[in-house]
Amino acid sequence: MDALHPHRELHQLEQRSPAIADVQKQSSPSPHSPISACQTSDQHHEKVKLREINSYLTCHLCKGYLIDATTISECLHSFCRSCIIKFLEDNSFCPVCEVIINKAKPNLK
Repeated sequence: MDALHPHRELHQLEQRSPAIADVQKQSSPSPHSPISACQTSDQHHEKVKLREINSYLTCHLCKGYLIDATTISECLHSFCRSCIIKFLEDNSFCPVCEVIINKAKPNLK
């Protein structure tokens, strides 16, 4: 039934993850666009291997996948929130590039 109603599927996706839904909206033509059905069937999606993006999804401190990802604004390196907070209790620099972090007011996003 959802194959006949792509907007219903998109609405369900928006509720689960608005960012993914935005990408989906941009990549799929609207029913009122001038693109015909044969043109949309020519589109293909390139698969990305997990090993190619794994380094962007893992914490440099615990080596696991990012949990509650937190970014140091001075250098934009990301870590698990609990990992970087624990690290900054004893240090005042990024564990990757060693840029100095404002100890009085660390700017973590």
